[in-house]
Amino acid sequence: MSNYGEFLDAVKRDDVNSVSKFLSIHPDFFDVSSTTWQENPLQVACNHGSHRVAKVIGKWYPQFARFKNREGCTALHLASSKGDLPIVKVLLEIDSEVCLKKNKLSMNPLHIAIRNGHDEVIGALIAACPQSIGTVTSQRDTVLLLAAKHFRLNAFVVLLKEIQNREQDHLLHRKDREGNNVLHIAVSNKFVEIVKLLLPLNSTSRALVRVNSLNKKGLTALDLCYQSCVNITTQDIGRILREAGALEGRSLPVGAHVIKETIETKNVILVVLGVVTGAAFTTVCNLPSPFLKDHHAEGRVFHSGDMVAGQLPPIFYLMVFNTAILLVCMCGIAVLLWSLPFRPVVLFVTITVGIVYALLVSNIVPKFLFRAGTHSILSSHLVGLLAIVFICCGAITYFTFFYLCLIIKWVIKKTVQSYRLGARISSRNKGLPY
Repeated sequence: MSNYGEFLDAVKRDDVNSVSKFLSIHPDFFDVSSTTWQENPLQVACNHGSHRVAKVIGKWYPQFARFKNREGCTALHLASSKGDLPIVKVLLEIDSEVCLKKNKLSMNPLHIAIRNGHDEVIGALIAACPQSIGTVTSQRDTVLLLAAKHFRLNAFVVLLKEIQNREQDHLLHRKDREGNNVLHIAVSNKFVEIVKLLLPLNSTSRALVRVNSLNKKGLTALDLCYQSCVNITTQDIGRILREAGALEGRSLPVGAHVIKETIETKNVILVVLGVVTGAAFTTVCNLPSPFLKDHHAEGRVFHSGDMVAGQLPPIFYLMVFNTAILLVCMCGIAVLLWSLPFRPVVLFVTITVGIVYALLVSNIVPKFLFRAGTHSILSSHLVGLLAIVFICCGAITYFTFFYLCLIIKWVIKKTVQSYRLGARISSRNKGLPY
């Protein structure tokens, strides 16, 4: 074999001996002659089902697994599209991270396999790269939305099981660019099997999706069901929806779906803040003994330099950061609960917890003075002051970064617009089409 054309013919025939001989004679061919070969040999092997050759090429040149063709597809995209499980496994052994590579339609190999209904390939891709389940396409289609849109029931069942096992239920509520969730799509496509999976009829199982979620047209799944031609399938779907509590969009209170989603988000934030608050309070009540035995700072006077150099007791720094965490969490909880009817109770509990925490800190922190210029402050008071300063600095940093990103985004947008305008003017002056 003396040239690249003969080499490609051997690749297409899955001729391992000829390919291995060529690569051993020309080990640097693809490094020094990259401008002369037009096709990625690994992709050629995938297109022709040359499993053994693909393994050899991957061993010599694993970087070929990441190369893309004109459509932005890697070899794994092509193999996933064909449903060629053996060659998919070979490619995953070469480089499993290629599972996250997207083509020009923002579809990774898992999306391609779902679209084409290759269930075994789907399982192999998920096993090799579980995080690919959470990716979306340029149309904001999740893996579940793709399965529902392309009538892939087996793929949907596999994906639903994986999502539930990995506790990624939030993917069930994601919507595409039209605001449709997976229930909207299943109803629109009269996919009764998926509707039954999402809205189990038995009383022991709960609905997996929000049955009254609205799309961008203000339609619920029941609205879409009523818009379809009446037949046995749509009647079954309508019955399932109504039993699950589905309503028409016009029957929902104004902004009801927004209120519901807002309440759910509030509940999650409250749980997180409550857990963190409890952890911060528990830290003070269960300090390690080395911290409690540190009394060398009692009665001393410290200055700014001592604080910066870390000469203050470790328990002091611990209390500062712990107090900052507790203050932020308690303020967040108070804000989220303020709209509830028992506002005085919330205020009373918040103030009481703050007083108890302040008493604990006052008794735990070693008694010393901190002097800044002519002013002196007690250590326990300094803890609260520095905690507030730390919170303010964090807030300033966050907003500075946020607005800096907005400015950078605006500058880039204006630069691109200016460049395009200049290109149009230049093309017009030359009499060329832009």
